[in-house]
Amino acid sequence: MLPSLAAALGAQSTGAALLGGVTDPLGGAVERARVEVSNLATGLRVETVTGEGGLYQFPGLPAGLYRVEVTRAGFVRLLREPVTLRVGDRARLDLELRLEGVSGG
Repeated sequence: MLPSLAAALGAQSTGAALLGGVTDPLGGAVERARVEVSNLATGLRVETVTGEGGLYQFPGLPAGLYRVEVTRAGFVRLLREPVTLRVGDRARLDLELRLEGVSGG
């Protein structure tokens, strides 16, 4: 792990957490989806892969505005921004992926 990334992830007392679940249009969990968060001011990027139940978490993120990107084969890439995290936040952001090649709202 890079030193700056390790420091950012370890900044529990001055940081925030982002967590949630990734689902398909029917509410089923999407496991092995790549979730990346990028701090819009600093460029810090951290990624993880959803686990059992489609769950992900990013503990110890610095406060700020973030872009959240979710990708998984067979689904349309999802972007959410800005996502605001404040010191001490434990924000939940559940995300629904749309299937590739399926139109709809």
